[in-house]
Amino acid sequence: MKILLINKYYYVKGGSETYFFGLKKMLEDNGHEVIVFSMQDEKNQQSEFEDHFVKNVNYQEDSGILAKMQGALKLIHSNEAYKKLCKLIACTKPDIAHVNLIYHQLTPSIFQALKKYNIPTVFTSHDYKLVCPNYKLFNNDEVCTKCIQGNFVNCFKNRCHKDSTIYSLLLTMEAYWHKWLKSYDVADFVICPSKFMYNQLAENRIPDTKLVHLPNFLTNNFLEIEMNEKKEKFILYYGRLSKEKGIDTLLDAQRLLGERVTLKLIGTGPEEERLKARVEQENIRNVEFLGFKSGNDLVAEIKKAKATIIPSIWHEVFGLTIIESLSVGTPVIGSKVGGITELIKEGENGFLFERADEKELANKIDRLINLTEDEYAQMERNSYQAKNDFKPEWYYGELISIYEQAINNKKIRK
Repeated sequence: MKILLINKYYYVKGGSETYFFGLKKMLEDNGHEVIVFSMQDEKNQQSEFEDHFVKNVNYQEDSGILAKMQGALKLIHSNEAYKKLCKLIACTKPDIAHVNLIYHQLTPSIFQALKKYNIPTVFTSHDYKLVCPNYKLFNNDEVCTKCIQGNFVNCFKNRCHKDSTIYSLLLTMEAYWHKWLKSYDVADFVICPSKFMYNQLAENRIPDTKLVHLPNFLTNNFLEIEMNEKKEKFILYYGRLSKEKGIDTLLDAQRLLGERVTLKLIGTGPEEERLKARVEQENIRNVEFLGFKSGNDLVAEIKKAKATIIPSIWHEVFGLTIIESLSVGTPVIGSKVGGITELIKEGENGFLFERADEKELANKIDRLINLTEDEYAQMERNSYQAKNDFKPEWYYGELISIYEQAINNKKIRK
């Protein structure tokens, strides 16, 4: 097949891009021709299709009223993305398109290009944008589902984005605009990485016939790693340092634990400096910020950790860090939100705790680090099972079946 993969970032920025590049490699390894559409960026990996990429869009750098007004319009609809994708499709003639992250830089205008050329389309929903203009189901540090039934005006009324009336109005307008255009109706199938996401989209009256539950897969970085025989006495958080990730809850728990265990944090993000300052000001002991790590350096830390902690206070869509940790035999302690509860089996491969409850989190960490040697070894073995449960070979078979069904559906409707 000729497969058109679409994602706004063409470098590894987060879990969605880890999935994207893993998907690209998987398809190429199985003999498919992969065409890429993305956005220009100095951090991008090289691509033979980069001349077709849209110009870099960075809303953080816009300045002046005119620039902001132009940026606001581009946030909703990108004429450049539409035209460039049309040209790329005309040149390459793909059999199917697989859409990933597109919002604000590529925008759902790309669906109109796919519709124009009648390209069968699969869309992986990496966030809740289809049912929440703010895409997180999260506002003012609390879970929010007010827009689930399609009442997107709640985003504006509650100032869901950056606590800003203007930004929230723009996201509300964007949601209604693409609902009116039926942009997302172009997708033949919407892949949901978790059952939780599937249920949220189904509740918003997206037809069950379009929704497919398909959990993410492990990349080669983790498939080739064996269990670590020797664990060290530290717990690990790795990922983006942002508000919704619940790192404040983790620091609160660490303050309760004190000298009993060391907490290591890997990653960067908008909350990094504030979190470091908080640790210093409150004298929270045994906390280490290790900055950004990737590849073998990251895997080495995950392998050595006694447990990985996922303290999220928003509804995590899936939790790629969970299956990565489990696959190298590291148990996971996670909050009871979103797709996390589908991956952690209480007392078997980790523990669950109530969202934002630092006392319960501290208790679960204490319980894990005090397991007997035999009890912990069993939990390691249970965790390691993820290597078999999330193999790319299984994912590939399911995905190709979805692709073929999308292509056949288009032929029938012609």
